[in-house]
Amino acid sequence: MAQENPALTTVDWNQSPLDDPESSMIGSMYQSVGANDDLVVTDSSSWFWSGTGLSDGTILPKVVQGEYDRYVPALPGPTNLDVLAHSPVAGQGNWSDMTYYSTAGGGGVFASGMASFVFKLSNTTEFPAIIVPAAIPGITDVLLRAMENLYALFGAGPASATQPGGGSWQAVYQGSAATAKTAVPTNSA
Repeated sequence: MAQENPALTTVDWNQSPLDDPESSMIGSMYQSVGANDDLVVTDSSSWFWSGTGLSDGTILPKVVQGEYDRYVPALPGPTNLDVLAHSPVAGQGNWSDMTYYSTAGGGGVFASGMASFVFKLSNTTEFPAIIVPAAIPGITDVLLRAMENLYALFGAGPASATQPGGGSWQAVYQGSAATAKTAVPTNSA
């Protein structure tokens, strides 16, 4: 298949013969696993955080857990991407980024920046905590409000008509951080 139709070859996004990292579609790029860190809000003026009462630098404890992703400006991807949260991953010299961008076709693309995000949205008591976790006081409600904002935007569509991506990544990644393809220290709220 790699020789007959390379586009249909099953490999990781950034491997040959595709050589097209997931950042070109998602906006962010897989980094690693082992995170157990706080989420740090960096763009509280964004529509995404509307109604949450958060400000830049607000910390939501232990939201970033397990596998995480970040925006890497030097890789292929959208330039109108907004970094909604930019969270340091302790001991790894890296970051988890929650991102949003809009497409020329009108769509919007949201990436939570972590595999644990859906887990943090649970607020039911109908199931045992070992199956579906309980709400996290002070965190779950905030994240649910942010997701309501996302659902409202995407449901009204097209997302780019009312909330085009603005490129706030440039306020987060500056200097060598904007050109590096690997983790380097960056400005953080």
